[in-house]
Amino acid sequence: GEYRFGPIPKGEHTVELDIKGVPAFLGGDSLKKKIKTGLVDFKTVNFPIFSLSSISGAVYYDNNHNFKRDPGEEGVPNVRVSIIQGDYSKHTHTNFFGEYSIQNIVPGDYTVQISRLPPGYDLSPRGFVLYLQLTGGIKREGLNFGVAKPFREIERKEF
Repeated sequence: GEYRFGPIPKGEHTVELDIKGVPAFLGGDSLKKKIKTGLVDFKTVNFPIFSLSSISGAVYYDNNHNFKRDPGEEGVPNVRVSIIQGDYSKHTHTNFFGEYSIQNIVPGDYTVQISRLPPGYDLSPRGFVLYLQLTGGIKREGLNFGVAKPFREIERKEF
């Protein structure tokens, strides 16, 4: 997998990797790299290729507030699921059954969050965020998020 260019004039240049012939389960974190060359320079520009990962799960109505999906707790459609790492993010929406899947993720540390919940609902537990470390080629399944109507505060009145 080595390549060489030369001679290259002094200045700034962009080296780009074309991955059209690479299988779909492989990818890299950066396909373009900028370099600066001097009068007589030798530069090494590497493009690591990784086995890509995926995540999947469901968003469901946690009717009994126990933070796990029980039989009969239905999925929530059209909820936005995002995987985030710094400025990088990928998004999808849950299907009719509340299921989601995000494919072709480069290995690394991520935050998985959901948004666009049905009106009157919040995460169960409230404010839940999933922190995730993905290594190459891993498929993380069962990453579920519960949503529920918040408990109402009970007012005690004495007469």
